[in-house]
Amino acid sequence: MPVTGPVFGRVRWVEGELHRLDHQRGTLLAERRRLLGELRAKAARATANGPQSDGPPGFGPPAYGPAGFGPPAAFGPPRHGAVPPSGPGRETSPGTARNVLLALGGVLLTVAALAFTLFSWGEMGIGGRAAVLATVTLAAVAGPVLLLRRTLNATAEAVGWVALVLLLLDAYALRQVRLQHTEALAYTATAVAVVAGLWAVYGTLVPRPGLRGPVPAAVVLAQLPVPLWAGAAGAGLHGTAWALLATAAADTLLAVAPWTGARRPSQAVRVTASVTALLTGIPALLLAGWLSLAAQDPASAVEAGALLLAAAAVLLSAGWRRRTYAVALGCAAGLLAVAATGGLVRTLVPSVTWVAPGYLLCAVLLAAVVPGVRRRGKTGVAAEPRRSPRAGLLLAAAGVHACALLYAAPPLAYALFAPLGWAESPWRGVPRDASAFDAHWTGDAGTVVVLGVCASVLAVAGRVSVPVPVPDGVRRAAALGALVLGAAGVAVAPTALDLPYAAVRVVLVALVVALLGLAATGTGDRLSAATALGAAVVTSLTALGWALTDRTATLVTLPVLSAAFTAAAVLSARRHTARPTRDGVSVPPGGAVSPSAPSAGARPGGGFATEVAVAALCAAVAVLYAAGFAWAVPVALDVPHERAAFAVFAFAAVAAWVAARLARPTTGTSTGTGTSTGTGTAAVPSGFLAPGAVVSLAVEGAGYVVAGWSLLPAAADASLLALALALCGVLAGCVAVREDRRPAAYVATALFLLATWVRLYASDVEVPEAYTLPPAVAALAMGLLRLRAQPGLSSWAAYAPALTLALLPSLVALLGDPHGLRPLLLGIGALAVTLLGARFRLQAPLLLGGAALALVAAHELAPYLAQAVGLLPRWLPPAVAGLLLLAVGATYEQRLRDARRLHAAWRRLG
Repeated sequence: MPVTGPVFGRVRWVEGELHRLDHQRGTLLAERRRLLGELRAKAARATANGPQSDGPPGFGPPAYGPAGFGPPAAFGPPRHGAVPPSGPGRETSPGTARNVLLALGGVLLTVAALAFTLFSWGEMGIGGRAAVLATVTLAAVAGPVLLLRRTLNATAEAVGWVALVLLLLDAYALRQVRLQHTEALAYTATAVAVVAGLWAVYGTLVPRPGLRGPVPAAVVLAQLPVPLWAGAAGAGLHGTAWALLATAAADTLLAVAPWTGARRPSQAVRVTASVTALLTGIPALLLAGWLSLAAQDPASAVEAGALLLAAAAVLLSAGWRRRTYAVALGCAAGLLAVAATGGLVRTLVPSVTWVAPGYLLCAVLLAAVVPGVRRRGKTGVAAEPRRSPRAGLLLAAAGVHACALLYAAPPLAYALFAPLGWAESPWRGVPRDASAFDAHWTGDAGTVVVLGVCASVLAVAGRVSVPVPVPDGVRRAAALGALVLGAAGVAVAPTALDLPYAAVRVVLVALVVALLGLAATGTGDRLSAATALGAAVVTSLTALGWALTDRTATLVTLPVLSAAFTAAAVLSARRHTARPTRDGVSVPPGGAVSPSAPSAGARPGGGFATEVAVAALCAAVAVLYAAGFAWAVPVALDVPHERAAFAVFAFAAVAAWVAARLARPTTGTSTGTGTSTGTGTAAVPSGFLAPGAVVSLAVEGAGYVVAGWSLLPAAADASLLALALALCGVLAGCVAVREDRRPAAYVATALFLLATWVRLYASDVEVPEAYTLPPAVAALAMGLLRLRAQPGLSSWAAYAPALTLALLPSLVALLGDPHGLRPLLLGIGALAVTLLGARFRLQAPLLLGGAALALVAAHELAPYLAQAVGLLPRWLPPAVAGLLLLAVGATYEQRLRDARRLHAAWRRLG
């Protein structure tokens, strides 16, 4: 046999693989023998301990037989006679069944002990009582140790709970026999303290694996001694609160202290201490808070405040050690600190006016000292993680500020908007001072202080650094809030301080001017400008409300407000035009842009420039206030309201003219290039629109509002209303002259139509054709124009609306007018429409005119036909109907072809 070549090499490789497999098989067999030995040992221990194991569920013998005597059914049939499980699955685990049985046993033993102690105690002598107590208690205490040695952990836990109950019963029995004259609360506190201490020591001395219940039970029992001792000593509410707080502090220390080594409490003890800290701490805090609110003198407030500050210190210490709840604990500590110091301030202020500002100032002080609140051993004020007690302290301060603002919100809203109620009956007379409407005023000087303090805090908070991370958006919001609250404080100050009437108007108008200056000059960012403008608009409404009480004040305030908003619009527009464009060329005051280009002061990122938006809104408000002045002047001269409306309409026409001027492009300006055209004005780069076009839209919209307003007073007189509608139609027609406002022609037509109808109504005209024929003629003219612009347009779209409006109301009126000229004129008109439709081969006139003509003819012939039918024999109509049906049936095919030809001819019409 050759020993070289590829075949021999292959044989050697096969032999090597077989040797490797034999070695691996031997290793696996040895591992199998080891595992089977462990399973047999566990089965032997389970058999010795009984049918149920004290271990966790899932460590008992398998359901299909003893451990190690066969695999589960999923891997093959059972071996050594093991029987696979059958029937429904178990609904509870072995551990659950065991725990239920042990709990029931412990409860029964406890009930038996209670019954023996309460009812059978007196039947035994002193020696018997002592023997029973000593024997049962010692057996119950020693039982868990013996059970733990046999690994009966759950049984040991149950017996341990029975032992604890027996200890408590021993304490009760001792007082009933020997210590009956001791004070109940003091003895109970002492007994519970002794039992809790003994049980905690017992739980720590029990050998491994130990008991899980004694130490948590001792923690629960330890909640009673100190409050009971305080009650026994007659400590009162303050002493009880201190006792509860001390107990909660001990629980907190046990739950969060950095225990190390063998002294470290278990997780169950920490959880129990946390729960008991809440159960004793919350009543302590509620009691301390009530004492602080009920304090009538500084000494009582200091005593209650000490409670609150001690609780805050406990919470703050816990927050430093448990970062998971650091923010919540810090927030609670901050609120307690504010409540403590604010309670003292409340007893020192002279009146209830300064209570809310007092608590607010305490919150400000808390926010100021937060950077100095550091964990012991830490230095510096570097930014900490968000989960920090200092973040909670800042949150608490912010919450107090929010509550203060809620306190100030109702009087603030009333001070801003209540003066507008004078618009219902203006010019009633100059009020004496700012208390003219204080029947429902709930504010005071404290409201101004709250708003001013909150504004100052927000202004500082938006700029200073704090020891916790703060997003930029929060800082910007703080700056905006400072602006709003500062303006609100100034606006409400005249009312809160009860200033004279003239001073109220001066302060409000000056505030409007200042806010407009801030919005127009761009001192802040875009959001600041928008916020300042909104505050200016609201404040101007308040100033206008105060001015409506007096004629002279109204005639002075309206033009001042209009001039202020006009100046703001001009300043903002000029500020925009001075801004360089993307191509380095400034935008001129006028100018337009191609339809496909972006809008006006568009930044490279898109959107309107803030300056343009501010200018547009200021221009619109200025137009409205100027229109109000145009209305007030003739009313002040005793001109009737319905006639004074024409002055408002005249101002609306002026506004439309100004809007047209603003929208007119600059001469020589070209879009899309950067060159000038000989006018000396730099060309507008492509993609930009001058602010004048945007302001023009705002002025034009305000002018439309003013024009609509002018119609309201004129509605009292129908003839004046018709004139006002006609003038508005003329104004709309003038607007439609602009190339970009052609649709205004439809509005002008509608206004003329309304003016005609109102005029006819005022003249007691009841003929419907007087109302319908003018709009029908107008609609017919528009149809002709549409058909000329769109030669392929259907006659139904061009003429049907006009013909329906002209014919249908007359047909309806014809039913109630059997005599007169209406049937004749309507018939002639319908015949003319039908002939025109046939002449020009149009469907709509032919069908609508023919239908109207047929209805008119039927209406006129109906009486005669009814009279003729009454003279005919009764058998004649059925006979005629029968002959007609026979004729149609005999010529059915021919009639069908005629109908098809008629349909084709109809389709060929326009």
